[in-house]
Order: sequence, then C-alpha cells, then structure tokens
Amino acid sequence: LGNLAFPIFIVHGPLGQLFYKKIIAAKLFGGPLHMVCGPWFFYVYLAIVVAFAWVVQKTFLANKAVGAKSKDLCGKLAAAL
Repeated sequence: LGNLAFPIFIVHGPLGQLFYKKIIAAKLFGGPLHMVCGPWFFYVYLAIVVAFAWVVQKTFLANKAVGAKSKDLCGKLAAAL
C-alpha cells in the first residue's frame, strides 16, 4: 500500500462525499449508502477507494509525461520566486 497511500488520500474524500454525504447521496441513491445498504457497504467503499487509487497511480502518477510537466512547472515557479 506504500505507493497507494497518496492516491488513497486523494480519492477517499470525493468518493466519501459521493456515497456518504447526506445531500449528494440522497439525490443519487435515496440516502447515504450505509443507511440504504447497511454497515457492510463500508467494505465496498474501501474496495472502490483502493481500485480508484490504483487507477490514479497507474494512469496518472506513474506517467512519465505528467512527471516531466510537473518538473517543468515547478522549475518555472521556482525561477519566478
């Protein structure tokens, strides 16, 4: 889980809002999913978070082009400061 720690940190908030925030979940699912489905849904939520984190890690964070763009942008910002 070492490589997934940062992607989990990124995706757990928005996914938690989607599944557990009363206003959002009520419009999408009829209520927060721990109330609609039961407490077992938390394990489904954990699996979804890990799956999304893995996708973010493999498609975005491990992408060499993204790393190069980030390095370039950081260099420009450092030069401007």
